[in-house]
Amino acid sequence: MMEEHKNQTNWVDALDQKLFDAFPGRVVRKDLVKRFKVGDNIPVYVLEYLLGKYCSTTNEIEIEEGIKRVKDVISERIVRADRGELIKSNLKKRGVHKLIDLVTVIFDEKDEGGKYWASLAAAGMDHVHITEALVYEHERLLTGGIWANLEMTYDETRVHKGVTRPFVLNRLQPIQIASANLQEFIEGRTRFTRDEWIDILLGLMTEGDVGSKTT
Repeated sequence: MMEEHKNQTNWVDALDQKLFDAFPGRVVRKDLVKRFKVGDNIPVYVLEYLLGKYCSTTNEIEIEEGIKRVKDVISERIVRADRGELIKSNLKKRGVHKLIDLVTVIFDEKDEGGKYWASLAAAGMDHVHITEALVYEHERLLTGGIWANLEMTYDETRVHKGVTRPFVLNRLQPIQIASANLQEFIEGRTRFTRDEWIDILLGLMTEGDVGSKTT
Protein backbone atom coordinates (compact mmCIF):
# COMPACT_ATOMS: atom_id res chain seq x y z
CA MET A 1 0.00 0.00 0.00
CA MET A 2 2.82 2.43 0.85
CA GLU A 3 4.47 1.68 -2.48
CA GLU A 4 1.21 2.38 -4.30
CA HIS A 5 0.82 5.79 -2.66
CA LYS A 6 4.48 6.54 -3.40
CA ASN A 7 3.79 6.11 -7.10
CA GLN A 8 0.81 8.50 -7.06
CA THR A 9 1.41 12.08 -8.21
CA ASN A 10 0.00 15.29 -6.74
CA TRP A 11 -3.05 15.30 -9.05
CA VAL A 12 -4.56 12.55 -6.91
CA ASP A 13 -6.68 13.77 -4.00
CA ALA A 14 -9.06 11.88 -1.72
CA LEU A 15 -12.03 12.47 -4.03
CA ASP A 16 -10.06 11.24 -7.06
CA GLN A 17 -9.16 8.04 -5.26
CA LYS A 18 -12.75 7.57 -4.11
CA LEU A 19 -13.97 7.95 -7.69
CA PHE A 20 -11.51 5.38 -9.02
CA ASP A 21 -12.49 2.98 -6.23
CA ALA A 22 -16.23 3.41 -6.85
CA PHE A 23 -16.01 2.98 -10.64
CA PRO A 24 -13.08 0.66 -11.39
CA GLY A 25 -12.24 0.59 -15.08
CA ARG A 26 -14.61 3.48 -15.83
CA VAL A 27 -12.56 6.57 -15.00
CA VAL A 28 -10.06 8.00 -17.50
CA ARG A 29 -7.83 11.06 -17.29
CA LYS A 30 -8.64 13.44 -20.15
CA ASP A 31 -4.99 14.30 -20.72
CA LEU A 32 -4.29 10.62 -21.47
CA VAL A 33 -7.00 10.60 -24.15
CA LYS A 34 -5.39 13.61 -25.82
CA ARG A 35 -2.09 11.75 -26.22
CA PHE A 36 -3.74 9.54 -28.83
CA LYS A 37 -6.13 11.87 -30.64
CA VAL A 38 -3.79 12.89 -33.44
CA GLY A 39 -3.07 10.24 -36.05
CA ASP A 40 -5.27 7.47 -34.70
CA ASN A 41 -8.25 6.92 -36.98
CA ILE A 42 -10.66 5.86 -34.24
CA PRO A 43 -13.40 7.62 -32.26
CA VAL A 44 -12.58 9.10 -28.87
CA TYR A 45 -14.90 6.67 -27.08
CA VAL A 46 -12.86 3.75 -28.43
CA LEU A 47 -9.73 5.30 -26.94
CA GLU A 48 -11.58 5.89 -23.67
CA TYR A 49 -12.61 2.23 -23.65
CA LEU A 50 -9.01 1.10 -24.08
CA LEU A 51 -7.68 3.59 -21.52
CA GLY A 52 -10.39 2.57 -19.08
CA LYS A 53 -9.39 -1.05 -19.52
CA TYR A 54 -5.65 -0.54 -19.07
CA CYS A 55 -5.10 2.87 -17.38
CA SER A 56 -7.96 3.37 -14.90
CA THR A 57 -5.73 3.76 -11.87
CA THR A 58 -4.00 6.47 -9.83
CA ASN A 59 -0.68 4.64 -9.88
CA GLU A 60 1.67 6.38 -12.33
CA ILE A 61 3.74 3.27 -13.02
CA GLU A 62 0.62 1.29 -13.87
CA ILE A 63 -0.64 4.17 -16.02
CA GLU A 64 2.55 4.22 -18.09
CA GLU A 65 2.46 0.45 -18.47
CA GLY A 66 -1.18 0.74 -19.51
CA ILE A 67 -0.37 3.38 -22.11
CA LYS A 68 2.19 1.04 -23.67
CA ARG A 69 -0.45 -1.69 -23.78
CA VAL A 70 -2.97 0.67 -25.41
CA LYS A 71 -0.39 1.56 -28.06
CA ASP A 72 0.22 -2.14 -28.69
CA VAL A 73 -3.51 -2.79 -29.06
CA ILE A 74 -3.88 0.13 -31.47
CA SER A 75 -0.95 -1.18 -33.51
CA GLU A 76 -2.13 -4.79 -33.51
CA ARG A 77 -5.91 -4.50 -33.81
CA ILE A 78 -6.85 -1.16 -35.35
CA VAL A 79 -6.43 -1.12 -39.11
CA ARG A 80 -4.92 1.84 -40.92
CA ALA A 81 -6.44 2.68 -44.27
CA ASP A 82 -3.34 1.49 -46.14
CA ARG A 83 -3.13 -1.90 -44.40
CA GLY A 84 -6.43 -3.51 -45.38
CA GLU A 85 -4.85 -5.96 -47.83
CA LEU A 86 -2.16 -6.87 -45.29
CA ILE A 87 -4.89 -7.75 -42.79
CA LYS A 88 -6.53 -10.02 -45.35
CA SER A 89 -3.21 -11.69 -46.08
CA ASN A 90 -2.44 -12.23 -42.40
CA LEU A 91 -5.93 -13.62 -41.85
CA LYS A 92 -5.37 -16.17 -44.61
CA LYS A 93 -1.95 -17.09 -43.20
CA ARG A 94 -3.01 -17.38 -39.54
CA GLY A 95 -6.58 -18.51 -39.96
CA VAL A 96 -7.80 -16.22 -37.17
CA HIS A 97 -7.27 -12.53 -36.38
CA LYS A 98 -8.61 -10.09 -33.77
CA LEU A 99 -9.51 -6.54 -34.81
CA ILE A 100 -11.20 -3.40 -33.60
CA ASP A 101 -13.29 -1.95 -36.41
CA LEU A 102 -16.60 -0.35 -37.36
CA VAL A 103 -18.96 -3.15 -38.42
CA THR A 104 -22.12 -2.65 -40.45
CA VAL A 105 -24.52 -5.29 -41.75
CA ILE A 106 -26.88 -5.40 -44.72
CA PHE A 107 -29.72 -7.83 -45.35
CA ASP A 108 -30.04 -9.08 -48.92
CA GLU A 109 -33.58 -10.39 -49.19
CA LYS A 110 -32.99 -11.61 -52.77
CA ASP A 111 -30.18 -13.94 -51.75
CA GLU A 112 -31.21 -17.51 -50.87
CA GLY A 113 -34.31 -16.40 -49.03
CA GLY A 114 -32.35 -13.79 -47.09
CA LYS A 115 -28.66 -13.41 -46.30
CA TYR A 116 -26.81 -11.13 -43.88
CA TRP A 117 -23.46 -9.71 -44.94
CA ALA A 118 -21.10 -7.77 -42.67
CA SER A 119 -18.65 -5.06 -43.75
CA LEU A 120 -15.58 -3.77 -41.90
CA ALA A 121 -14.98 -0.08 -42.59
CA ALA A 122 -11.28 0.35 -41.74
CA ALA A 123 -10.21 -3.04 -43.07
CA GLY A 124 -12.16 -2.50 -46.30
CA MET A 125 -13.74 -5.94 -46.10
CA ASP A 126 -17.24 -6.75 -47.33
CA HIS A 127 -19.25 -9.92 -47.93
CA VAL A 128 -18.16 -11.14 -44.52
CA HIS A 129 -20.24 -14.01 -43.19
CA ILE A 130 -22.13 -13.27 -39.96
CA THR A 131 -24.72 -15.39 -38.20
CA GLU A 132 -28.33 -14.35 -37.78
CA ALA A 133 -27.88 -14.81 -34.02
CA LEU A 134 -25.19 -12.11 -33.86
CA VAL A 135 -27.31 -9.72 -35.92
CA TYR A 136 -30.39 -10.31 -33.75
CA GLU A 137 -28.30 -9.76 -30.60
CA HIS A 138 -26.81 -6.50 -31.93
CA GLU A 139 -29.46 -4.85 -34.13
CA ARG A 140 -27.48 -1.61 -34.26
CA LEU A 141 -25.33 -3.37 -36.85
CA LEU A 142 -28.21 -2.66 -39.24
CA THR A 143 -28.59 1.02 -38.30
CA GLY A 144 -25.23 2.70 -38.71
CA GLY A 145 -22.96 0.03 -37.33
CA ILE A 146 -20.97 -0.63 -34.18
CA TRP A 147 -17.32 -0.19 -33.23
CA ALA A 148 -16.40 -3.50 -31.68
CA ASN A 149 -13.77 -6.05 -30.76
CA LEU A 150 -13.93 -8.70 -33.46
CA GLU A 151 -12.66 -12.21 -33.97
CA MET A 152 -12.32 -13.00 -37.67
CA THR A 153 -11.58 -16.37 -39.23
CA TYR A 154 -10.60 -17.46 -42.73
CA ASP A 155 -12.42 -20.41 -44.30
CA GLU A 156 -11.68 -20.96 -47.98
CA THR A 157 -14.34 -23.66 -48.18
CA ARG A 158 -17.07 -20.99 -47.87
CA VAL A 159 -18.31 -20.58 -51.44
CA HIS A 160 -21.37 -18.49 -52.23
CA LYS A 161 -22.95 -18.63 -55.68
CA GLY A 162 -19.73 -19.88 -57.18
CA VAL A 163 -17.61 -17.17 -55.52
CA THR A 164 -15.27 -17.88 -52.62
CA ARG A 165 -16.24 -15.72 -49.63
CA PRO A 166 -13.72 -16.85 -47.00
CA PHE A 167 -14.06 -14.14 -44.34
CA VAL A 168 -16.15 -15.04 -41.31
CA LEU A 169 -17.02 -12.85 -38.31
CA ASN A 170 -17.17 -15.30 -35.42
CA ARG A 171 -17.34 -13.08 -32.33
CA LEU A 172 -18.30 -9.48 -31.68
CA GLN A 173 -18.09 -7.38 -28.51
CA PRO A 174 -19.48 -3.85 -28.96
CA ILE A 175 -17.42 -1.03 -27.50
CA GLN A 176 -19.70 2.00 -27.36
CA ILE A 177 -22.63 0.21 -25.71
CA ALA A 178 -20.94 -2.68 -23.94
CA SER A 179 -20.20 -0.79 -20.76
CA ALA A 180 -23.53 0.84 -19.92
CA ASN A 181 -24.73 -0.48 -16.55
CA LEU A 182 -27.27 1.70 -14.79
CA GLN A 183 -27.31 -0.34 -11.59
CA GLU A 184 -23.54 -0.13 -11.30
CA PHE A 185 -23.75 3.65 -11.69
CA ILE A 186 -26.50 3.95 -9.07
CA GLU A 187 -24.55 1.86 -6.57
CA GLY A 188 -21.38 3.86 -7.17
CA ARG A 189 -23.22 7.18 -6.84
CA THR A 190 -24.44 6.26 -3.33
CA ARG A 191 -20.84 6.39 -2.10
CA PHE A 192 -20.66 10.17 -2.63
CA THR A 193 -22.26 13.12 -0.92
CA ARG A 194 -24.14 15.74 -2.95
CA ASP A 195 -21.25 18.21 -2.72
CA GLU A 196 -18.72 15.56 -3.73
CA TRP A 197 -20.81 14.66 -6.78
CA ILE A 198 -21.07 18.32 -7.81
CA ASP A 199 -17.26 18.59 -7.60
CA ILE A 200 -16.94 15.51 -9.79
CA LEU A 201 -19.34 16.90 -12.40
CA LEU A 202 -17.41 20.17 -12.48
CA GLY A 203 -14.23 18.18 -12.98
CA LEU A 204 -15.77 16.38 -15.94
CA MET A 205 -16.37 19.73 -17.62
CA THR A 206 -12.78 20.87 -17.13
CA GLU A 207 -10.74 20.49 -20.28
CA GLY A 208 -7.02 19.82 -20.45
CA ASP A 209 -5.96 19.66 -16.82
CA VAL A 210 -3.99 16.70 -15.60
CA GLY A 211 -6.32 14.83 -13.33
CA SER A 212 -9.51 16.01 -15.00
CA LYS A 213 -11.58 12.93 -15.68
CA THR A 214 -14.14 11.43 -18.00
CA THR A 215 -16.34 8.44 -17.21
